[in-house]
Amino acid sequence: MLNRTIIVTTAVALLLGLRASAAEISWSEQRDLDHGRIEAWIEDGWLHARRVEGSDDLVWHVVLGQVEEGAVPTIEGGSTAEVRHPNGRYFVRDISNQRLNCVRQKLAEGEFAGIDTTFLASSQNQGWGMGNDLGIARKKLDNYEWVLLGPAQAHIVEEEEQFHLEIAPNAVLRMTPTLQDGRHAQFRTSGAGMIDYSYGKAELSDDGEFLQARYVGMEEAERALNRSKLEQGSMPPELDAERWVNPMPTEQLKNMSQAPVILVDFWATWCTPCVAQMPTVQALYDQYAEQGFMVVALHSSHQSQDMDDFVAEHSYTMPIALDTGETYRRFGVEGIPQYVLIGRDGRLAETGLLGSVPSAEQIEALLAAN
Repeated sequence: MLNRTIIVTTAVALLLGLRASAAEISWSEQRDLDHGRIEAWIEDGWLHARRVEGSDDLVWHVVLGQVEEGAVPTIEGGSTAEVRHPNGRYFVRDISNQRLNCVRQKLAEGEFAGIDTTFLASSQNQGWGMGNDLGIARKKLDNYEWVLLGPAQAHIVEEEEQFHLEIAPNAVLRMTPTLQDGRHAQFRTSGAGMIDYSYGKAELSDDGEFLQARYVGMEEAERALNRSKLEQGSMPPELDAERWVNPMPTEQLKNMSQAPVILVDFWATWCTPCVAQMPTVQALYDQYAEQGFMVVALHSSHQSQDMDDFVAEHSYTMPIALDTGETYRRFGVEGIPQYVLIGRDGRLAETGLLGSVPSAEQIEALLAAN
């Protein structure tokens, strides 16, 4: 009986070797992005593109195709990054460090793209699949789920009683962190040469030429993990303000017979729904402040330069502060406005983030609680 042990090898594992001198780099450029940078270069006649973040942490690396001598690709940065092949057909576009759209040269068996995958040498093999001559290999490294895509060939070595899948990857993507328990990656392949992959919010579809992916960064995964911990009756994370525009009324707090009921309003001046709800939040503060109700309107750390002028223009008196970025992260805030109610016992009065301003009835019930 044949042993169904799977060994995934990469046909080009030592190609670049830290971009050894044997490789010919005829052109290279890079652009800074909102998170990290995008790099492009022509190596041995092949156009490569990759995105890195932090301290050169790879997010994805794609080979777009062969380039004629003297032809110059284009590269653009910003919130949407793009590298485009000189022929205009092949390109890779990264949108907001979340979505990847790509059209690349479809490689036939024996053609050589050349992505260095030696950094995955110590990874755990999580599975593989094959559709016609297109293969996928899943690997786990440093709490990340990775995929390798490219032309593949499976064969059996009878004396070893093993299947071997050889992939010459022309695309490598860091799909998602594996922070949350109970989630499992799934992928399927078809004889038509199509590969589909999913893991939580991460998704990928590829036929060797058209590649679409929705990948998840560590920051997004951490927010989701933090948000899942916000349960009714639990202690909320600490609030961390960089500075106060309207400080907390110290004397009012001293005169309270009980701990206050607190409404945390996650907002920003550039958020239209947030601005629309600010008068409602201010009205609740005016109505219930003397009964032990406190508001902390915590502005996003992003684009806060006009916050002071905005507060002064509208004559808001409720406590307003600028977040360091830590409070939003601790609460797992993705979109705003979001609201959190904290009872007199210092615990979350609701299951966590609320999509709308709490009602007067909700506040009165918490104020009446012992």
